Amino acid sequence: MKHLLALSLFLFLCGAAQAQAPAKPDVPATPEAQPRPQPKPKGAPTQEVGVEILWYGVVNGDEDTPQGELPEKSDHVPARKGAEFGVAYSVYGVPEGTKVKLHQVARYPAPGRRPAGGKLQKTEEADQECEAGETCFTSYAIETKDELIPGEWRLELYYRGRKVMEQRFVMRYEGV
Repeated sequence: MKHLLALSLFLFLCGAAQAQAPAKPDVPATPEAQPRPQPKPKGAPTQEVGVEILWYGVVNGDEDTPQGELPEKSDHVPARKGAEFGVAYSVYGVPEGTKVKLHQVARYPAPGRRPAGGKLQKTEEADQECEAGETCFTSYAIETKDELIPGEWRLELYYRGRKVMEQRFVMRYEGV
């Protein structure tokens, strides 16, 4: 799908930032005090799978942005062709390195988008994989005039039919 992308460019922008779990304190356990843990199948979730938002905003592709620095965090998007906005996130609840399939949904402001000669669209959807422990990215790029829809946009991610992330953006014409 042309609009929702998994961008490796974001990794270039933010360096090798990765979410790390806090260390667990050493707690001695006696066989009488705790039940014996049951083995889990390889790759089984250790907790509920979820998504942590690391950054959101406009991806401007500015070559003057030094490596390792993020563009400014913002939920405001200029209504102009070439604007791209998105969310950097990480997946938790599965062992590091596990690939998780997510369903991406971009929701247009009401009444929706009507491509030239086409039907009214309220969403654009695609699937993507994200590896737990890595920084992943989803975005929407404004490429055509019919995508210039002022109002509230939403980028959402679903895991097995359950919404695990939503980020709202407001698109406005510059100077308004």
